[in-house]
Amino acid sequence: MARNGGYSEREMRQKQEDTEKRLQTRNVRKKLLNNLQVADVLPLLSEVMPENKKEEIECILTQSGRTRAADRFLDIIVRHSNWLYPLLDALHSANQADLAELLLPGYIPVEE
Repeated sequence: MARNGGYSEREMRQKQEDTEKRLQTRNVRKKLLNNLQVADVLPLLSEVMPENKKEEIECILTQSGRTRAADRFLDIIVRHSNWLYPLLDALHSANQADLAELLLPGYIPVEE
């Protein structure tokens, strides 16, 4: 099965757009900001997060704390194409599957 959950490009884009809208809702954003362990997820996203952006987020994490780093992380990651499935897989790998479920209910990571 494909890394994109077996969806067509069109379906994948639609799911990503839907998830981006979900990220903008107050409840979802708040849960992510309060619970996302950025330090655990960030190293798993090299394919969608440039090194300079990772360094920026790590700096924010050190200087301003997890919540601000999570906020910046979410702002940055949605700017990259095809960010959704790598993020969901990273959340599962970092034992944050509940946050993946919040973003895309019913998503099951593909074993490689």
